[in-house]
Parts: sequence; structure tokens; C-alpha cells
Amino acid sequence: MNLVAFGLILICCHAWATEIDDNFGEVYAFKSKLADALEKFKSVVRDGDSNLGIPALDPFITDRLPLNINEPGIGYVDGVFTNVRIDGLSSYKVNSADFKLFGLKVHVDLTWPLVVLNTNYSAKANVFDFDIYGTGGIEAAAHDFRFLTDIGLKLKGKYVQIESISTKVSLRALDFHATGLYDDNEISEVVSKTISDAVPKLIDTNQKVIVDTINRVITEEGNKYLSTVTLKDLLKILVASKFGNKMLEDFLKKFKTILKTGNETLGIPILDPFNADRLDIRLNEEKIKLDALLTEANVIGLSEYDIINADYTLSKEFVLELHLSWPLPIAASTNYSMNGKVDVFEIYGKGDIKMTAQKFTFDTEINFIMDGGLTGHLKVKNMKLKLSLNSLDLHVTGLYDNDELSAVISAVISDMAPELISDDSIIKEVIPVISNQLDAFLSTMTVLELLKLILNF
Repeated sequence: MNLVAFGLILICCHAWATEIDDNFGEVYAFKSKLADALEKFKSVVRDGDSNLGIPALDPFITDRLPLNINEPGIGYVDGVFTNVRIDGLSSYKVNSADFKLFGLKVHVDLTWPLVVLNTNYSAKANVFDFDIYGTGGIEAAAHDFRFLTDIGLKLKGKYVQIESISTKVSLRALDFHATGLYDDNEISEVVSKTISDAVPKLIDTNQKVIVDTINRVITEEGNKYLSTVTLKDLLKILVASKFGNKMLEDFLKKFKTILKTGNETLGIPILDPFNADRLDIRLNEEKIKLDALLTEANVIGLSEYDIINADYTLSKEFVLELHLSWPLPIAASTNYSMNGKVDVFEIYGKGDIKMTAQKFTFDTEINFIMDGGLTGHLKVKNMKLKLSLNSLDLHVTGLYDNDELSAVISAVISDMAPELISDDSIIKEVIPVISNQLDAFLSTMTVLELLKLILNF
């Protein structure tokens, strides 16, 4: 039961964590699934998300867009844009993106290959001492706009705030065509070509002024938003509401190797085959009370599972779904001495146990609550469990100090095992055992400490 609990604990931790990036200097550099989340966010930009309050933004369409901007060092724009359409906002390429939980640093590097604007306008502006005014139409295409930012965050209670930010922007090319500039279409054509040629260069030569403005706006608007959501909520957004299959499946595949080889960093011994000179077992559940000692215990086949389903959901709670099947036999042998009671039946004895389980499946859904945020602890709220077994071949000696009776009981248990293991009343007794093992471990480590543990995988 300890092995089941520990395996579940590692899976739970992994669902919160990701793989370590050795290129970072920090021991616990947290390379999150931010890049994957940004890829997934493309569909949100295209289709919107009512839960996040985000409308469909690609294409971005609005009948009327007033614009009044005045930025010292850059200039001002005062006008009204109508019949606005922007295409390509969701077409960005994620060059790199990661989030270091330990140190609270965000890195994002995006490129938009092509963003197209079509609109009517009536405006006056001055940009870098260049006066512009007019009424007409605009068609513009921005090629390879790149946005790179590194943000340092700080904790303020259970919230985060932007502490530092550095940004770089660039534009490879701009195709700009406007009518009605200076109320003269001939001048508009000349000015349009000038703007097309000058803007990418202006962005480079005026980089500091531009990014200082961008950094200020991101910091001010970002901190307003961050003051309304906790760090836990932000992590949920990063990994999205449902993110699990591939990540958990990859982890479970890696865990097969861990079972066979062990992991010194995590303190995991070789578990397949599992060998133990001595195991003390004490259960004190409502219908199962047992005090047992196992010696020279051996189990073979724990790593030979198939992954039927592995997923998790982050909403108000953390929900883990796990369905594994062992198509090959699991064989176990041990010496034992025990004394206890199962329901109304006394059970005792001393001898040997040999057993082979065929086609065992383990299917669970566990709801966890997080008490105290990332510096608190995970705790099992409730658990659903289904177990199944095709057949069991059990041989026990020494039950009730009577080998002849032991043989009869062994045959009866072998015959009844597939039915017993799936019985709701049996499962009802097993669930508290697993839940208690999980809670006992989870109470010893904060969520952050669990993340540090799993990052060493």
C-alpha cells in the first residue's frame, strides 16, 4: 500500500511540475509548460473564452475604435478608426517561453509572421516629430514583428507583482498604404511609402524610448490585473484547465524505468523486483484491523503496466485521473506472521505466502484541495476507486497454524478474488488506507517542496 501511495504522490507532484532545464543556474529552475500554454492560447485568441472573459480576437473586428494616446518621447495619436479588422493575431510563433517558479521569472519570445490591418480613419498625430493628419482608409501588413520580454515577479502576500521588466521589439518590414493623408491622395502615396520604409528603422533607432513606454504600460496594467488573481490562479492559467494526457503519460513511461533502476536523488530504491528484508504493516480501519510482519518479501512485475488513461484537471480543485493495467503477471512471495480481524473474522498465522495475480487493473479519480496555497499542503478531499483482477493463484501456509486449512482457504480466496477485489464494500475499506497514506506523506511537505522533489526527475 505504501508503494501505491508513493507512486500516486509522485504523479500528483508531476502534474504540478515539469522538467528541469539544466541551462539555468538555479538548482530548482522551473521550466514550465508556458510554451505549450501559449500554443494552446492561439485557439483562445481565435475563438475566445467565455470563462476568461476573452472575446474572439482573430480576426479582431470592431465598428468603431476611438484612440487617444499621448506618450512623451514618442508622440500622440488622436482619432477615430471605423470598420476595423486585424488578421493574424493568433499566428504568432513561440520562439521560447518559460516560467521559473523558484525566482519568479517569466521569459517570452514571440514572432508574428504577418499581421494585417484594414480600417477607415479620421485622425491627427505626431510620431517622433512627424506630423500626420487626414481622413481615409488604411491597409497595412506588418512582417515578422518580434516581441521579447523578461519579467521578474515578487510575492506580495498570496499575490504576485511585476518587480522588473526588460523588453525588445523589432519589425522586419511594413507595407503601409493610406488614402486621405493630408487630405491629398498623391501625397498619401508618397507618405505611405515613406512610412513603410521608415517604421522598421524608427523602431530600431528609438528602441529605448519605445520599450520604456511598453515596460511602463505592462507594469502598470499588469499589476492591476495581478492584484486580482493569486499565484495559484496564475499557475492554473499557465497549465490551462485541462492539460494532462501527454505530460502524465510521459511521466508514467519514465517512471517504469525508475521502478527498475531506482533514483538516488529522490531516494527511490529499485522497486521491480521489489525486495525487503522486513516490512511492518499496521492497519486500523473500521473493518480491517491488522498487525503483520513480512520478511524476505519479493514482488516482480510492478513496472510492466499499460497506461489506459492519465489526466488531470485544475479548476477549484486538483483532480487526478489514473487508469493502469498490468497485462503480465505480478508475482509475490514472503514469509509472514500476523494477527488481526477482517470484518467479523479473526485472522492469524505464521508461514509463507506465494501468489500470482493476472491482469490487474487500477482505476482512480482523486480530488485534492490545497490548504495554504503553494506554501501549504495538498490533502485528499475524496477518492473514487475501481479495481479488477482476471485471476489469482494464492498459496499460503500456516494460517490458523494449520497447513491443511491454509490450503483450503488459499483455494477459496483464489477463486473468489476477482469478485472480491471489485466489491464496493471491499473498495470502501481500501480507499481510506490509500487516502491516509497520501495525506500522511503530503502533510510533511509543502506544495513548493513537492515541486522541488519532482523537478529532479
